[in-house]
Amino acid sequence: MCLIQNTDHTIMKCFSNVFSQSSLVPLAKIANAPSRSLRLLWAIVTAIMCIGLCICISLVVMQYLKHQTVFQLDYSGRHTVYDQVPGITICPQSQESKRLFLDAMKRLNIITQPMPLPWFSKTVMDQFRMKAIEIQPDLKFGVIIHRLPKGELLWNTSKTALSPIYRMLLNFSVEFQIQPSYLSDSYRLTVMEQVSKLIYFCYLLVVVK
Repeated sequence: MCLIQNTDHTIMKCFSNVFSQSSLVPLAKIANAPSRSLRLLWAIVTAIMCIGLCICISLVVMQYLKHQTVFQLDYSGRHTVYDQVPGITICPQSQESKRLFLDAMKRLNIITQPMPLPWFSKTVMDQFRMKAIEIQPDLKFGVIIHRLPKGELLWNTSKTALSPIYRMLLNFSVEFQIQPSYLSDSYRLTVMEQVSKLIYFCYLLVVVK
C-alpha cells in the first residue's frame, strides 16, 4: 500500500513539475492539490477556462468568415462611418464586347470583316468614328470625367453619358439607392468614361461622393 501511495505521489510530482513550466498551470495545480476536493475545484476551473477559450476562438473565426470582401452591385452598405465609398466599374469581357460591337454595326449598317476582334479593322473603325462624330461633332477621346448634380444618382447612356459611344453600343443605366432615402440629396455621382480611339470597350467608373 505504501509503495502504491509513493508511486502516485511521484507521478503527481512529475506532472506538477512538467506543467508548472508551461502555460498549462491549472493542470499543475490539479496534480499538486493536497486534497480531492481542491483537485476537483481546480478541475472545474480548468474546464471553464477551456470552454471560454473555445468560445472566444469560435467567435473570432465566425467574425472572420462573415467579413464581406466581395460587394455586389446592389450592395447598400452597413451604415457605418467607416464603410467604403460605393462604386462600380463596368468593363465587358472580350466576347461580350464583340457581341455588342457587332450588334451596333448591324444597326448602323456598317459592314464588318470576319476577324476575331472586329475593332482591329481600320476600315470598320473609321466608319464607326464617323458615325459617332455625326452624332456629336465635338467628340472627345480619352478619359471624360464629369460630376452629376447632388441628388441625381442615376447614370444612363441615352441621357447622362457625355460620349455617344455608349448609347451606340448599348443603352444601359446604373442607379445608386441610398439608405435611408432622405440622405440621397447629400450625395452625387462622379463618372469617368474611358473612350479609346482604337478599341471601343465600354469602361465606366461610377462613384458616390
